[in-house]
Amino acid sequence: MLALDSSIGCIEAIGTDVLDLFSAAPVVLERRTGKGRVAHEAYICAVRRQAGVKVYVGLVAADKKVFVYSSTGDPEPENEYHRTLDEALEFAKGLGFCPERVNLNYSPAMREVVLRNIKILRPPGSKVQALLRHGTADAPTPRHAAKSTPADTTGTDAELGELPLSFDDPAPDHEPPLVAPLPVPVPVPVAVAAPVSPEPARLASAPPPEPARLASTPPPEPAPEVADTLEAELAQVTDQHQEFRRQTAQERALLQERLQRAEEERDQGARELAQLKRQMSETSRAAAKRSSNEQAELRTQSETLGKVAAQLAELTSAHEAMGARHTRLEAEFMEQSNRLVTAQQELAKRRQEQEALCRKLEESEASCREQAGRLAVAEEEATRQARLQGKAAKDLHKLEKKREKATGEAQVLRAEVDRLTEARDLAVAAHQELLEECDRLRQSLETAQQHGAEQLAETVRAGALEKRVEKLLAERQQQATELANLEAALDLAMSERSHYEQENRALMRELAALNAQLLVTESAPPALPAAPVQQRSSLPADPVEVSQEAREEELPQLDAWQEDEVPEACQFPEFPTPSPAWEAPAGAEAHEDQAPLSHRHTSVAADWYQWSGGGAPSVQLASSDDDFFPADDAATDGCGLFLLAPGADSLTCRSPEGVVQFHRSVNVASLSPEGKAPVVCQGYILALALEKRFQVAVALHATQGGRNWLYLPERQPERPEELPQALDAALAFAESVGLLMEQVPVQDRAAALARCPVLACAGKGT
Repeated sequence: MLALDSSIGCIEAIGTDVLDLFSAAPVVLERRTGKGRVAHEAYICAVRRQAGVKVYVGLVAADKKVFVYSSTGDPEPENEYHRTLDEALEFAKGLGFCPERVNLNYSPAMREVVLRNIKILRPPGSKVQALLRHGTADAPTPRHAAKSTPADTTGTDAELGELPLSFDDPAPDHEPPLVAPLPVPVPVPVAVAAPVSPEPARLASAPPPEPARLASTPPPEPAPEVADTLEAELAQVTDQHQEFRRQTAQERALLQERLQRAEEERDQGARELAQLKRQMSETSRAAAKRSSNEQAELRTQSETLGKVAAQLAELTSAHEAMGARHTRLEAEFMEQSNRLVTAQQELAKRRQEQEALCRKLEESEASCREQAGRLAVAEEEATRQARLQGKAAKDLHKLEKKREKATGEAQVLRAEVDRLTEARDLAVAAHQELLEECDRLRQSLETAQQHGAEQLAETVRAGALEKRVEKLLAERQQQATELANLEAALDLAMSERSHYEQENRALMRELAALNAQLLVTESAPPALPAAPVQQRSSLPADPVEVSQEAREEELPQLDAWQEDEVPEACQFPEFPTPSPAWEAPAGAEAHEDQAPLSHRHTSVAADWYQWSGGGAPSVQLASSDDDFFPADDAATDGCGLFLLAPGADSLTCRSPEGVVQFHRSVNVASLSPEGKAPVVCQGYILALALEKRFQVAVALHATQGGRNWLYLPERQPERPEELPQALDAALAFAESVGLLMEQVPVQDRAAALARCPVLACAGKGT
């Protein structure tokens, strides 16, 4: 009995455990939900499980959905599983497939090649899952066909058993015409009217049975016309099926002949290879003649290295020139900032003087009005107030002069305010130009560092010229140190800029507080003997409002005056304080107490991105285990894919001499080894010589926290000639996640291994 197992998406087995294997050509099946038709491929295999045999039927749809049917119960003995295998074949034939046995009588290597091309089979432990999670809605499910079968057809129904698919199609009112069979059988649901027996419809929808089975099945008793039609169709289907099997047998014979010829060609190639090896021993004498050519090539390579050194020198000089220009621009920026702060302070001082003059002018006008009233009274009482009249005339003359003087000073102040406004606009424009120049310098620096990184990658990959490039590596280390110093200087300049911005905001808050105090002291009206002047104060009731206005970098508004109390000459426009064009990094104040990272990525673009407050760019270490069908040929040749080893955090060896190759990264990268938050990691590649094989691993070490992750290939190298290929795959894996690796020289390997956090060695401390 077969049942759908939705918990698995493939059949895991090694080549020696596959006892029988059948495959069928694609057949178009209709979905149970009625949403179209999809082509399916069928595979039937018997796999040895523990002490018995398990039979599987796998269907692979064109939309990459996989349905696996397995035999229920415990595995059967090897001498009894053929009955279940026959049931599986009948099940596949009931679905419309024509299973054919796959020949497995080859050598073990050829057998592995044949099994590797079967989509439903995967080696154990490969952690391959189905590409799409399938349910049971579209799964072909067998059902009993004897739901509405008359009593006179019980024998035939017992012979046919269960129908393969449940199409859930309603029966039409009339019998549709039968579909002519194709070379690839396509099951078509056929319904028959009520008067006709359902047995012909079932035979028409089922795949064409074999002649032997037709001979053993008792014929039904349908109407004569239907019986003649069915016999004609059955004969035609049988002929076409036999023709198809004959063609398939011919093609199989041709393929076997081709395979035999290929094996003969392989043997011939082996003999030719042996002959070529003998010829190689004879050609060793001609090696002396080619030594001159090799020396010429070495001279050419030396000239190339000289050109590379000249290019590095040019890049170094250009980098130093850019650093000097950056320093000069930083000095100009600081000078402009100081000038801007001085101009703002002078502007605030002028505004305070202007407010004081306005208050004095208002007092003078109030005094003038008071003296005018007194003068009117003195004119009425001229006889009695002659002395007071003369004194009042003198006071009036003095007040007129003071008012004219105050009016002139107000005009001078307005001109000064206009001049300061123009100066402020010029300073803001210069500040914007300076920021644009800084952006261009950053872009130039990023471009130069990218060129340097590309040159570094080319230098690392030149394994054949490793000894000649050691001097270039030393120069590159020196340049990296200089670049780190420049980055540190740039960070220092940015911190100083943030400090100056904070001081500027503090000065603005102090200025707002002083203005508030002046408004509080001047808010009380002067005591006049005559009609006092009523004023409205705009001082906020809560000092928090003043702090909020200072935080928004806006000057406080002047007091609101009555229209009949303020002269027209005292109404000056307010000039908003320009906001800083270069804001501090987001979250800089919240993380000031955190220690800086001990390692930084050599990419300038990544440093600027991390400095600007954005999240550090992380590399999600994806795995090809998420795909059912392999995305590339990495799993079919070489060492396979590098997969994360769960629970492993270090490598062990008996002595440092067991380390064949050791590479370490010259930079760090922000990675997500487990798909969680990004972690700043440093990379290591180690090749260890064990007792009977080699072990190659890529290790990641978290610079903060000290956690390690190991990535091992699917197949470790077993022979020395396979080791370079595994190392190349490890280097490619490290470069794909943004790590630039360099090989540690033999003379420095012992000290480097002593500091390696991912290696546990018995002789590590020696």
